[in-house]
Amino acid sequence: IRYPGSNACYCDGCRRRFEAGTGRKVRHWPKDCRSGTLRKPYNDWRCRQITELVAAVHREGKIVRPELKISAAVFGSYPDCRKSVAQDWVAWVKAGYLDFICPMDYTEDDKMFSHLVARQVKLVGGRTPMYPGIGVTTAKPRLSPDRVFGQIRHVRRLGAAGFTLFDFNRGTAESTIPGLKLGSAAERPVTPHTNP
Repeated sequence: IRYPGSNACYCDGCRRRFEAGTGRKVRHWPKDCRSGTLRKPYNDWRCRQITELVAAVHREGKIVRPELKISAAVFGSYPDCRKSVAQDWVAWVKAGYLDFICPMDYTEDDKMFSHLVARQVKLVGGRTPMYPGIGVTTAKPRLSPDRVFGQIRHVRRLGAAGFTLFDFNRGTAESTIPGLKLGSAAERPVTPHTNP
């Protein structure tokens, strides 16, 4: 749940809503908001738009089904994701909008993966369960089961609640899951789950 990138959105409707919501007039649209004096206020406004949507989903979802578990797959690098895609997931966790969170920590570099997870564990501060995402299929070639084992061990060592694998497809089902049952994941059962 995010903007598609730092270049979105600079339409006339966003200009009107930004000006109305902040009381600031934009003289040079969109330059002032992209790189000028209004860059930070505009980015903060973008973050509020996404946060308000997450809050509404949480509020309305819990009315319809109080037992509903609400989660988000989020960009791993925080606070950079606030600037790039307006995803202020730490604010969502602090506000209690998420029942669990899944940072998309898709990297082949175990050192970078550990750094991301350690920082996320600290940012979340035990407020909600966190399941870092391991990018099985984002690597080219796909991560081998032993490489996935290594990242699972980092997740456990750093104190996250568990892990997720991206993505569950035929290759993951046929090679990664059986391989995990033989390695580090055998310490705890691995049960593939898919969302309806």
